[in-house]
Amino acid sequence: MSFNDSGTEKPSQPDVGPATTATAAASPQEPLHQFAVYDGTSGGIGKIAVVNAILGLFTLGIYRFWGKTNMRRYLWSRVTLLGDRMEYTGTPMELFLGFVVAAVVMAGLSIFLIGLQILVGGDEVLNGVLTAAYLLVIYFLIFFAVYRARRYRLLRTQWRGIRFSQTGRARDYAFRAIGLLLLSGLTLGLTVPYMNTRLQAYRTNNTWFGNRQLSFDGRAAELFWKWLLALVIAAPTLGISLLWYSVTEFRYFASRTRFGNLSFASTLKTSRVFVIYLLFFLAFFFLYFVLIGGVIGVVIGAGETGVFSQHPDNPLAHMAPTTVLGMVVVALVIVSLMNVLQFVLFLHPLIRAVSETLLVKGTVNLDEIQQSDAQKKGRGEGLADVLDVGAI
Repeated sequence: MSFNDSGTEKPSQPDVGPATTATAAASPQEPLHQFAVYDGTSGGIGKIAVVNAILGLFTLGIYRFWGKTNMRRYLWSRVTLLGDRMEYTGTPMELFLGFVVAAVVMAGLSIFLIGLQILVGGDEVLNGVLTAAYLLVIYFLIFFAVYRARRYRLLRTQWRGIRFSQTGRARDYAFRAIGLLLLSGLTLGLTVPYMNTRLQAYRTNNTWFGNRQLSFDGRAAELFWKWLLALVIAAPTLGISLLWYSVTEFRYFASRTRFGNLSFASTLKTSRVFVIYLLFFLAFFFLYFVLIGGVIGVVIGAGETGVFSQHPDNPLAHMAPTTVLGMVVVALVIVSLMNVLQFVLFLHPLIRAVSETLLVKGTVNLDEIQQSDAQKKGRGEGLADVLDVGAI
């Protein structure tokens, strides 16, 4: 059995019959070859990021839905799988309308919780219970939003004219994630591989390309000792061991993923990912200190004009409007530059690294794959945008 987009069961599509040369199962001796090719450029992605940052500032953030769509269209179109380019078909208005609806819902929820806190007054026990309940609700909504956003992106992703899709329920995924997160906390993080593997299994086993389903058969036990080692040496390695584990986990998950007769592997190295992180954080901290330097310059200037000495309690209220505006402009410009660097120095090289090291073995007759019958929802990943857990 399989599921439709609302989570109800539907009859499974019949499997393609036994093999011809094109669909024969891969033999153990069959060589691996590159699965994906990414030919995006830092200049191409940087141009879009700069335009998005500038227009985002002038529109007070409203343009970000159009900017995100443009970025996705560029990135998707620069990825080639087995000789055919991918395509993103989402629209900015879907993202915008989804955000508006989610923002109204979250505002109502916040008002309700604030009202409850006012009603309980100064009761510390009830306030503590409400705070714990609020945190659980937020984490639940985060996992719920992440799963829904993933479904939206898959439904708006096409390859060879065939849509991807995602079954399963966001609610079920969120409950699983909350339970596994609590278990991880109770075990002081020792069950993190179990949590990640279970969630990866739910995501992958509910992922479809057309009428064909992906599968995942990973086992947390095969990752446990590596995770334990990464935890033990995290402090002396300044956290680099945790990055090593993340890359190791990614390679393992890739190796346990199947699409029909296709099996995957990754040769991604920790050193390559470490260099990407290092260059990005060096640029980030450089801009951060530039920002601090700009603020210090404004403060020194204000001190020279006597604002701080004349109004020590609240000097900002007595600064010249142009000075305050200058501080705001400097902050917004630096934040926008950081966002641009995130695409150019982090996302772009990371996509290239993953695509160049993702390998595949086996064959499949792509012409026999039929279009997905999953319905395309009208609204985008609004809740993920509101909670700031959306992804490109």
